[in-house]
Amino acid sequence: MAAITTNGGQKISKTKEDVLSQLDLLLAKELLERTKSGVATASELREARAYLNDNKDLLNFNPEHPAHEITEHLPDVAELPEVYTH
Repeated sequence: MAAITTNGGQKISKTKEDVLSQLDLLLAKELLERTKSGVATASELREARAYLNDNKDLLNFNPEHPAHEITEHLPDVAELPEVYTH
C-alpha cells in the first residue's frame, strides 16, 4: 500500500492498483483534451494511438472509460496528406 498525503495533510492509504487506475484515468483525460482541442502535437497523437492500442482489452471491459472518446477526435490517417522526405 502507498500512503498519499492530501493538501490538508491527511494520509490516505491506496493500493498500487488504485494509484495506477487513477494515473490511467488522468492520462486518458489529458490525451482526450489534447486531441479534442486540436492542439495535440504529432507526438501526442502517436501516444494517443499507442495508448488505445496498448489498452484495447481494458477498453473493451470498461465501455465508460474516457479513452473511448479519444478515437472520435483522432485524425483518420487515410485522409492526411502524403509527406515526402528526401
